[in-house]
Amino acid sequence: MLGMMKESRHLPTHVKLWMAVMVLTFAAQAFYLDSQLHVINLVTFLITVGIFAPLSFNLTGNINVLAATHFIAWPTVLAYGVHQVYLGQGPAEPVAMAVLMAAYGVFFVSLVLDYRILLQELSKSRPQ
Repeated sequence: MLGMMKESRHLPTHVKLWMAVMVLTFAAQAFYLDSQLHVINLVTFLITVGIFAPLSFNLTGNINVLAATHFIAWPTVLAYGVHQVYLGQGPAEPVAMAVLMAAYGVFFVSLVLDYRILLQELSKSRPQ
């Protein structure tokens, strides 16, 4: 984890800002632990960031592997959560629903950005 944090110092400012937005959005989930969907989001985020990301970084030494770790569980959680909200199983409180939708927005935007990063990494590794 320490090596990953040291390496992230070299990331561009906009990436650091996005990482801060992600952390704050998922920290807001902690206020709604009575909602199953909030708990699932928070646990998925913590497992991805706390276990899979450091493990992947230690194995590869490439900071861009963090983008790949998001594809482990985030698409499934995003699909499950949106489906549950569609079925009316989301939180009833408007603020709780807004926090939940912000988390799903972060999941979605992160997946799109991470896909771009992965394509760039693959194009670097491909022989020309």
